[in-house]
Amino acid sequence: MAGTSGTAGGLPNHAFRWNPATGMQDLGTLGGTASTGLSINASGQVAGDSLTAGNVTDHAFLWDPATGMQDLGTLGGDTSYGMGINASGQVAGSSNIANGLSHAFLWDAATGMQDLGAVGPYSYGYGINDSGQVTGYSGEFSSHAFLWDAAAGMQDLGTLGGASNISFGYGINNSGQVTGDSEFGIPGPTHAFLWDGMSMLDLNDLIAPGLKWTLEHGEGINDAGQITGFGTVGDETHAFLLTPVVEVPEPGTLALMGTGVIGLGLSHRRQGRNDTGAQPRRHLRGDA
Repeated sequence: MAGTSGTAGGLPNHAFRWNPATGMQDLGTLGGTASTGLSINASGQVAGDSLTAGNVTDHAFLWDPATGMQDLGTLGGDTSYGMGINASGQVAGSSNIANGLSHAFLWDAATGMQDLGAVGPYSYGYGINDSGQVTGYSGEFSSHAFLWDAAAGMQDLGTLGGASNISFGYGINNSGQVTGDSEFGIPGPTHAFLWDGMSMLDLNDLIAPGLKWTLEHGEGINDAGQITGFGTVGDETHAFLLTPVVEVPEPGTLALMGTGVIGLGLSHRRQGRNDTGAQPRRHLRGDA
């Protein structure tokens, strides 16, 4: 586990790593007074950001059990922030570029910090999978979730059609599926989404009817297709977990069912392309 904690005497927060054997370990800083731990991989490497000497700027860092905290630099500007880390120790995040705007980056030990560009003037990287695919958001007057990979560059994932035309990508798995949130109608609460490689799906359209849940934010998705995030039921906000189950042995079929504080059901079926080459139809139903 990685995170951020206050230090003795009420001094500024430091990034930490915790495990059952050693407890909470202070990861230190890059010379400044404060640091933030945001993600960790199975090897115990941590990504985050820290104030540098003089406390003027933040820089993204990679902390390794063998070498300690490494400053990942910037894309030419003053600041950078590490947000996600994968099994290989690659880090995704965002950094100021020379003109002061922020761009998403991918950092690895071999090539350093790579500018991933933007769909509009700015972009921010959040999640990264083991293939080095990155998700986040980019835009100008409105933000759209994106999926970036080395072969195709930055792909705009669109929105759920809200009046403000916004979406944000936060989590990605090794199949390239993305979860996040997007406005869906008039300005107001967002809806959690799943981007399945072809289109953005509103998770609220897929849960069983009558459950009175509104799934507002998708935070993470793992290789089993489980999605975690938060939403509201009644007047309360709760975390949710959606767990996929295969219902029928049909090629290309995906069915999702979830459980949370109150049981959730989520189902999505996809047929293969038809003979005309048109996009496959979606078949949705609710599970009790």
